[in-house]
Amino acid sequence: MKNDGIFINADQILGSTPYLDSLYKSKWKKFVENSDLTQYEILSAYERTKLDRMATLELQISWLNNSGFSDVDCVYKHYNFVVLFARKLSTPQL
Repeated sequence: MKNDGIFINADQILGSTPYLDSLYKSKWKKFVENSDLTQYEILSAYERTKLDRMATLELQISWLNNSGFSDVDCVYKHYNFVVLFARKLSTPQL
């Protein structure tokens, strides 16, 4: 990534507790099944989730901070869907 670059990532996360993780998954399933997607598209979405290796929001934020990014934040969150923001500075901030 270039110096002074901005990193933005839209991702799904694990809930920080078993209860929240279950809530997020049930809300996502209800949303998908009540959408205008075809049965094939719904089944494809379920298959894709088997490949996901999700982590909690807290862990993803710590990865970015530990990788040297600055101004790391979650700028949008809806249940388990988040958008993360971070900057790569050209010179370290003191």
